[in-house]
Amino acid sequence: LMEPVGNTEAERSCTDLRSEAAFNLALLYRSHGNHAMAHHLMQQYLVI
Repeated sequence: LMEPVGNTEAERSCTDLRSEAAFNLALLYRSHGNHAMAHHLMQQYLVI
């Protein structure tokens, strides 16, 4: 039997789209003037 995708750390990192979603959402917040929320998202999800 095949194991579902996402069982290993490498597979989970390939399918984790949180940083991409956070970046896009931060762009939307910034474009609508909510710089504080954009900054919060970037600090929480995009800081290395």
